Amino acid sequence: MKKIKILFSTFGNTSIGSGHLYRSVALANYIKKRKNSKIFFLLDSIKDKNFFLKNFKNFKCNFLLNINSENLWDIIIVDKLDLSKKELNNLKKRTNLLVTIDHINSRGISDISFNPLYLPQYKRGFYGPNLQIISEDFIKEKKKVKKNKEIKIFLAQGGSNSNNLLLNLLKKINFFLKELKFCKIFVLVGQASKQKDKIFNLAKKYPKKIIPIYKKKNLAKVMNNMDLAISSGGIISCELAYLNIPTILITKEKKEIETMNYLEKSKGCKNLGFFTKSKINKLNLVLQELIFEKNLRNNMKKNLKLFFEKDPLKKVYNLIFNELKKKSNK
Repeated sequence: MKKIKILFSTFGNTSIGSGHLYRSVALANYIKKRKNSKIFFLLDSIKDKNFFLKNFKNFKCNFLLNINSENLWDIIIVDKLDLSKKELNNLKKRTNLLVTIDHINSRGISDISFNPLYLPQYKRGFYGPNLQIISEDFIKEKKKVKKNKEIKIFLAQGGSNSNNLLLNLLKKINFFLKELKFCKIFVLVGQASKQKDKIFNLAKKYPKKIIPIYKKKNLAKVMNNMDLAISSGGIISCELAYLNIPTILITKEKKEIETMNYLEKSKGCKNLGFFTKSKINKLNLVLQELIFEKNLRNNMKKNLKLFFEKDPLKKVYNLIFNELKKKSNK
């Protein structure tokens, strides 16, 4: 049987963050297990390639830094926010099926579009975090019954933490919880974070309270053990919601507000919006409420369970290959 040639156009490294790259690899890996396929990754730079090779050692694929007129694929999947219409049209000429992910103005160019984070500028395609492309690790995870009274709080601000909000939040939350010995803060430290060393130093001062999470192979398993979370509104907020973890949403990235507003509708997330100093007291009040009101947390978990597709990765996969089949039959 002829191999299906699939090109992923995406980006990610320690300087700019890696959410889109991880998402593309999750989808590529899912396809690779189910289809006789040959996978290519078109990356922005050598830095992106080196990051890929370091973090996905077991994932075998072909790498490109540019393409020419002779390159043709059955499917091209673009997971980049800022690719121009000219570049999209050039890719369109080289494929039977052009798929875009979170590209808000690909109208009339892409054959199928997914917008799990950002509302497109036109009524077409599939929109909403309930169709977020997440690793199979998250889909395989099953909720565990707690046997102790310890409250585990997950804290994250994306892989790059580009606005350096993570350390500020960590200090404030640690101060709020200093008398609550049954609470622990598990802070996700991305490889791209400039505050890495300061966070590790703070954790050394409070070893029983602050636990850094760094370079974990199966982050889904770690996150699944949490009781509640404080997160920005990127891909990781959708992963937390998929695991039915009650989450307080707060960010310094304006582009994430839309996703946070959508997740708020689930009634499984408390949305504090864009971070300002005046939000600190509100964060403390909401955090205390979630810690001490177990019934509230349980209700939020139930709401999140109803909000998401059972297997969003499978649905995205089926939509792509059903569309390819339609085009091939024409």
